[in-house]
Amino acid sequence: MNYPKVSILTPVYGVEKYIRRCAESLMSQTYENLEYIIVNDCTKDASVEILKEVIAEYPKRKEKVKLIELPDNKGLANARNVAIDAATGVFVLIVDSDDWVEPDIVEELVKYQQETEADIVSSNTFCHHSGKVVVGNTYESLKSDPLINVITHNAAFNIWGRLIRKSLYTDNGIYCKIGINQGEDLQTFPKLAYYANKHVCVNRALYHHNAENQSSYTYKNRYRLTDIQQQYESFCIFYDFFKEKNGGQFRNILGSRKADFLYYLMRLCCSGNFPNEFQRFKKMLLELEITDPSTKKNDLAHILRKSYWVTKLVLKLRK
Repeated sequence: MNYPKVSILTPVYGVEKYIRRCAESLMSQTYENLEYIIVNDCTKDASVEILKEVIAEYPKRKEKVKLIELPDNKGLANARNVAIDAATGVFVLIVDSDDWVEPDIVEELVKYQQETEADIVSSNTFCHHSGKVVVGNTYESLKSDPLINVITHNAAFNIWGRLIRKSLYTDNGIYCKIGINQGEDLQTFPKLAYYANKHVCVNRALYHHNAENQSSYTYKNRYRLTDIQQQYESFCIFYDFFKEKNGGQFRNILGSRKADFLYYLMRLCCSGNFPNEFQRFKKMLLELEITDPSTKKNDLAHILRKSYWVTKLVLKLRK
């Protein structure tokens, strides 16, 4: 078996409650040919101090750790870009600093990569939320066409928890847009899946996603107007990339995906109490059938039928 070098990429900001668990899971990996690229995005808490304490407890790993101190806080998208550029491994594995992994995640993903020669190897995921654990089954969602399932969101598009050939990033210029820290995975992972020669999944949960961190981008901030706008910009980056690919063969899929996403944004606007933005996205949704002929009438009707509770919220906002 070949043992390619794997770079584990971990941006750090405001995670002092979680960083020890994450760092210990990374330092105790059974795979040896590793490097750790840790990017401190100017965290204001004790995250880095705790991280250094953990590293000191694993002296054999210490020389494999590269800690990058950014001069300015520019957000998660920039921190991930910096980590990608600093990585020297053949493959990268992104692990968010409030999450954690099984001790053999790298070994298992590399083993399956060697068997399949895939450019991307994913695993199933433990999702921890409200004291409960749910296993996300990426394996089943990739049994048919992996790329189509990612584009339609029938398969998750999270960037973390996947072994990804680094050259997919560098050869194709795939980076997050700096400052867009909501939906940044949607900007990058579908593109990586498009350029990958093969995308496979280990039928085992190896990554623990922490959905209980109230300071994360996907928790506390999700109903702020700027974050809703950022999610829309991320979607536009995704949409513009695929709309002309393969002679436009994805247009029908994208029309339905756009309708779904506009409805999702309408929900966020209601939850965040932004009636003006709600009306903007609603208008876009209603015009979608005209401006984008690839959207079928039944797709649009399906989305609008789901909007009963949204209408109730809008009436509440107008009082």
